[in-house]
Amino acid sequence: MFTKSFRIKSKAAVQDSDIHKLRDDALTAFSTMALDEVCELIPSENTIILVHMETFAKKAVAVYVTGGNPILFELDNELHPTVYTLWRFPHLIPTFLTWPIVLEKLIRGCDLMLPGLLIPPEGLPVVQKGELCGIAAMANRAPIAIGFATMSTAKMLRLRLKGKGFCIIHTYQDHLWQYGQQTTPPVFTAPTPALPGDTDKKSTDLKPKPKNDLTLDEDEDDDDDDESDILEYIKPKLPKKPSKDLSATQKGLSASQEDLSASQKDLSASQEDLSASQKDLSASQKNLSASQTDLSASQKNLSASQIDLSLSQKEIIACEEYPSVSPEVQQHMDKLLEQCFILALIYTVKEIDLPLLPTTLFNRHMLPCCPERYHLDIRKTSYRNMSKFLYQMQQENILEVKEVNNKVESVVAINWEHPKISPVATEKPSSTFQMLYMNSKDEPYQAPEIKQLYFAPSNMTQLFQVAGFKKGSPLEGNDVREALIEYAKANNLFEISSVNSIKMDALLRGCILNQSEKTKIKKLSWASLLNRCFEKMQPGYQLTFPGKEPIVKRGEIKPISITVTHRNLRIVTFVQNLETYGLNPYSVAIIIQERSHCSASVYPMPETKDSLIVQIHGNQGMQLRQLLHEDYKLPLNSVATLERLFLP
Repeated sequence: MFTKSFRIKSKAAVQDSDIHKLRDDALTAFSTMALDEVCELIPSENTIILVHMETFAKKAVAVYVTGGNPILFELDNELHPTVYTLWRFPHLIPTFLTWPIVLEKLIRGCDLMLPGLLIPPEGLPVVQKGELCGIAAMANRAPIAIGFATMSTAKMLRLRLKGKGFCIIHTYQDHLWQYGQQTTPPVFTAPTPALPGDTDKKSTDLKPKPKNDLTLDEDEDDDDDDESDILEYIKPKLPKKPSKDLSATQKGLSASQEDLSASQKDLSASQEDLSASQKDLSASQKNLSASQTDLSASQKNLSASQIDLSLSQKEIIACEEYPSVSPEVQQHMDKLLEQCFILALIYTVKEIDLPLLPTTLFNRHMLPCCPERYHLDIRKTSYRNMSKFLYQMQQENILEVKEVNNKVESVVAINWEHPKISPVATEKPSSTFQMLYMNSKDEPYQAPEIKQLYFAPSNMTQLFQVAGFKKGSPLEGNDVREALIEYAKANNLFEISSVNSIKMDALLRGCILNQSEKTKIKKLSWASLLNRCFEKMQPGYQLTFPGKEPIVKRGEIKPISITVTHRNLRIVTFVQNLETYGLNPYSVAIIIQERSHCSASVYPMPETKDSLIVQIHGNQGMQLRQLLHEDYKLPLNSVATLERLFLP
């Protein structure tokens, strides 16, 4: 299911009331799980994120993520654990064993066939059809794959382990595993089986299974032979006790009496060793009392060192939680975070944007301000998250943070007179930031002059060389007309009786007419010849912005596409191809956001390199057409007219 990439539709934090409901669902789904284990799996302290995604097969899946790892996923209204959860609680579902080479096939997306199963000494787990099971290797019992059983254990043994056994839905190294922290499986060793003679040991592995555990399908037979075969596979095969006659038993009894006398001699010798060891113990107790005296003195020294350590604890506490981050990296990342914050306040954040969510401030405003040679990662700072950083900025009287709707903290006010907020910065923003944000709304946009161009193919090059045009030169419509007139005059192709008719010579027939028309058509009217010539030529266009050199490109110019559609029970407007006409997608998004009081975002267009797409909430078709035609003065044919533009 997750062997191919999935598409994330939405993300949201799970509320406290939903966490309790999720725990109840987990207790219902996993009967072998205790309440404390459920609370450990679904903690209330950490934030649990609910991710709605769509698989490659267009199936809706809800995934619960905490601590950076997906722990559960809901499919068809049923909860299933991930491999990360099974590595912590391997007893949630029954686990079957197979060969390591078979596990490699499962990771690639194959289902598990019954001939690939291994029967351990403790026997096969008893499962029913459709029950969720784990798949692991014999050497390492950590589950690598999760799937549904296609039949019961009894039917598997009835078929002599032939056919498909499990439909795999999730494996180690698939895209769901890659969505987490991508840790490797732990090492789970096989349980040590009890020996046949160890009757004193309490082991549940060797207890016979009740007959009710092996429930067969209604269409299966209940013969005694089949039940005996099943018990042979499920129960551990214990060695049979050898049969002995009476004489052999007496010989064994005499040998055991001789061993008993020898063991009594060893017991007397061991008592002598015990007395000597007691003397050594008394001497070691004296040494222990002296060591305890030294330990008390060392504890006093340790308490003094702890007092000194508390002075620098605030600087290194983050590094203790994340040992991979050094204090030097944290100090550098703190400076970079503050610099991007100041640049965002100077260039991008406006008074109309308030109140502003911390995530929006970081993703939309601060990240584009990061210099090109650096990468801003707030997890490597001493703050760890935006809430702590904004609290520090509030202490410095730079901004004010309050709880707004639904008790969500947001930036509600900014002290624009603070000395730190000045246009002079130590590091300049990246070139991408300067292109997208700086002066994006101050510089007025001027629509380009658009011209339709034509490029002559190779078989028409000689036709235009008479008029002085070189090979590959862009031609306007008037240039094509003049070239045809010059060629007709140079070769005396005008009809004397009718000026509007042109004789067709070998060159014109080869590049204008089709193969079936070359022997039939001797002359053409001037309008028909011109239209056929335009059809045979390759299209192109030229954009001329005021004060800039013309931009010439081949192919048809794409109009600005405005699409209004429904997504997740909401109306969303998409705008594409703004860059073709020199428009900044970020500027258009900001203007529409201010005019319509709606949210807007810009992200790269899939399967393209440089194109961006603007997503705006609501039906903003009228606002966009007014902006493009009336404000930006773009021609009417430059914007695509869609049937779904005016939705009710």
